[in-house]
Amino acid sequence: MGSTITDKMVKGLKPAGATHIIYDTQVRGFGVRITSAGAVSFVLNYRVHGRERRFTIGRYPEISALVARQEALQLRAGIREGRDPLAERARARSVPTLDEFSEEYLRRHAEPEKRPISVRDDRRMLKAYILPRFGKLAVDAITRSDIEASVRHDLASTPVQANRVLALLHTMFHLCARWEYVGKDFSNPAHGIKRYHEEPRRRWVQEGELAEVLRLRTKSAQSWPLLPSPELA
Repeated sequence: MGSTITDKMVKGLKPAGATHIIYDTQVRGFGVRITSAGAVSFVLNYRVHGRERRFTIGRYPEISALVARQEALQLRAGIREGRDPLAERARARSVPTLDEFSEEYLRRHAEPEKRPISVRDDRRMLKAYILPRFGKLAVDAITRSDIEASVRHDLASTPVQANRVLALLHTMFHLCARWEYVGKDFSNPAHGIKRYHEEPRRRWVQEGELAEVLRLRTKSAQSWPLLPSPELA
């Protein structure tokens, strides 16, 4: 059974006792499905790697027939290149958000591998800078331009902090790929972003600090055993 799928046609569909699909006469595999309860959705049947698959594009009236047709055409173009829309959707749903992955990063890498002060700094940067901007996004949805915009604008007044945030993001994305939370085609979006120039930090030793340094130096010297003079050996 076939027909040209339009909004007018879809609007006039009535339940027929059992779920059935009406296929479009113009786009191969594109159809509209109506259940016995009257729920209507757009689907695309396709074959990839020898397997028959059915992809649900969306429900009517949340998307129109015209939009569903356009998406079906785009999906078919990807299928011709060997892509599998169902597999890609399943993978997308399994990729964690940066908020979710940050907990994994802290547990598996930061806490066992880094000094407590470094773990504290990581938590602070995550809370103050990274998660408010990117926490709700899937890891593979964050782009290089997203990061550059944040670093070059939001953190432009604190270049040293911007560099630390970049370094942390780079490490997190690297580990996300290494731990196979993303696909093999994933590219680290923090890689290659130019860091800010940092001036060497200089400051004078304060009087109290100098006294402490001398005290520790004297204590260290006293702890060494006295060696005989070479002349007496």
